[in-house]
Amino acid sequence: MTFLGQINCQQISQILAPSFFPDSGLLYFFNFVDVDGCYDITESDEPTYVVRHIDASDLKRTEMPESTHELEYCTRLLTPTLGVSIPDLTDPTTVDLDLSDSERQAYTKLFLDLGGAEHQLFGHPALIQPYPSSFKNRDLLLQVISDTEDHDFMWGDCGYLYFMIPRGSGNPIEESIAEIAS
Repeated sequence: MTFLGQINCQQISQILAPSFFPDSGLLYFFNFVDVDGCYDITESDEPTYVVRHIDASDLKRTEMPESTHELEYCTRLLTPTLGVSIPDLTDPTTVDLDLSDSERQAYTKLFLDLGGAEHQLFGHPALIQPYPSSFKNRDLLLQVISDTEDHDFMWGDCGYLYFMIPRGSGNPIEESIAEIAS
């Protein structure tokens, strides 16, 4: 597994966090990378991603060890900003809405005006394909978009990486799923 990133839970909980989100510690995100350096999230019996929460009270900063892997590790700082997201019209929560054509156009305009398609914690995922069935009864934990300009990484073919957590679970972080859409 390759380290993708970490989130300082205390920093996030000071701004805004759902009740399930830990108020301290670190969230670590890992994903399988194949021999060509491609990130891979496939349907298989073996997990290709891991999300872990740890107590960070005893951790001490150290220098990074010399890389022994042929893939170069480069640090990138992603800075989510506080914002608003609404589900797109393929989301199951909006499918059953009985919207007139003008209401549908207004909703679509609002959706586009809000932007989305950024690195994001929580809220509604910015989908680039119709709502995946694997997202049903799940909420967004983390969305990371392909960013070849500023951060030089890509999910699939300019896709997005989503970490989704189950609604109403006793331990949503440990029961997350990951999916790449491109």
